[in-house]
Amino acid sequence: MARHKEMTVDGLVTVLCHEIGHHIGGAPSYPGMWASNEGQSDYWGTTKCAKRIFSEFDNVEILKKRYAKFKNKSLSKRRRIKNYLNPTAAEACNRVYDNMDDRALCLRSAMGGFATARLLADAGRAEFPKFETPSKEEVSRTYDRHPKPQCRLDTYLRGALCNISMDDLVSKRDPNVNVCNRYKTNNGNQAGTRARCWYKPSELN
Repeated sequence: MARHKEMTVDGLVTVLCHEIGHHIGGAPSYPGMWASNEGQSDYWGTTKCAKRIFSEFDNVEILKKRYAKFKNKSLSKRRRIKNYLNPTAAEACNRVYDNMDDRALCLRSAMGGFATARLLADAGRAEFPKFETPSKEEVSRTYDRHPKPQCRLDTYLRGALCNISMDDLVSKRDPNVNVCNRYKTNNGNQAGTRARCWYKPSELN
């Protein structure tokens, strides 16, 4: 996966966070199992894990350099895509976070998910997902297996937009603990709730 044409360093972090998420990503889990389901592993990956890893870096400076490379017209299309900073994701991060460091952390996490979702689409010969075209699907019950690439991108972005502290631990039993949800969300942030294309909230969350 690290050598795939769509993969980036940040995308690889998202993949690793997803796999760790199966172990400590919390509810919802696979029925009768200890492992967090696929959607939750994606969500935890950008809500908690990627942010923790990227917080060790000067993300504002890193994104400035990437944008400068993106503007370099002499770069190949492939290299320019890998330095791409999506304006829709950036605007979403700016609406939730006031601090520039938090905005950069959000955007870097979202762009890691972007690379991963593109890889999955390419591997499955599916249409490439876009931040501008979120899934309109709403499941009637929580879907535990791998969602479609667009749904996964939506989930990565929503995790990045959830402004609950990455230091606040999730629960293996209660999917509402220390994550964004419909009724108990930090500061009323609905942008960071789980994507409905895989997650069906209960009447209490």
